[in-house]
Amino acid sequence: MKEIENNVFFSYVEKEIADGKSVSLRVKGKSMTPMLHEGDIITLIPVNQHKLKIGDVVLFTYKNNFLLHRIICKKKNKLTLQGDAVYQHTEKISTQEVIALLQQVKKQNGKTIDCQSIYRKIYFYLWFVVKTIKYRLLLIIKNKRNEPKR
Repeated sequence: MKEIENNVFFSYVEKEIADGKSVSLRVKGKSMTPMLHEGDIITLIPVNQHKLKIGDVVLFTYKNNFLLHRIICKKKNKLTLQGDAVYQHTEKISTQEVIALLQQVKKQNGKTIDCQSIYRKIYFYLWFVVKTIKYRLLLIIKNKRNEPKR
């Protein structure tokens, strides 16, 4: 199988999306687990930057890289994004840097997930709350371990 450079591949993706077409591709990376796993096939669709919402998963450019992460904060045309498996690092971008919206995921077991359904939005909210609580508990535990013994 021939490998294509990321920039060449994603220029093609950008062109197809700009032409109003959807694009399917295989996931690489682990920053969006448990929702996305390496090898899942995702479908990206054109996006209206004015209709982006917290919870949407989008393809965007950040420091000359193409990333697929979730919007966790939106203020006017500024977005904060983060991978579902990432606890600290976030990306801050403008809505103009968003290329496409994640529409669906075809899991390796053949199951298809509609990422725009209300159930997915509820799932995201619950995952985000649990992730935040887990992160804070881990910080408390770490700080307790680092306290000097009396």
